[in-house]
Amino acid sequence: MAGEDALRARAIEFLMCDFRLDLKDLESEFGTAAVILSPVLKQIADQFGSHVRLEGDILAILPDGRPLTRIAASIFDAHVTDGVRYSRASQ
Repeated sequence: MAGEDALRARAIEFLMCDFRLDLKDLESEFGTAAVILSPVLKQIADQFGSHVRLEGDILAILPDGRPLTRIAASIFDAHVTDGVRYSRASQ
């Protein structure tokens, strides 16, 4: 897996497993490259509002937002297009 793909995959793993992502944790594994995900944290915070909390470089999915975690995590995936970002399960 390429460097940025591995970084994004690890970010998704943190969010899906821990409902929390701290860029410092990613920096310890991937170095300063983790900073490229900072705008994604802000995008998720803007998009999911009261369901998440962003404090500095730490994004947390709040308990009422946990059903949305998969959708939020998919924003980190550079290979997912907007048209397939949402599940078709409800159709």
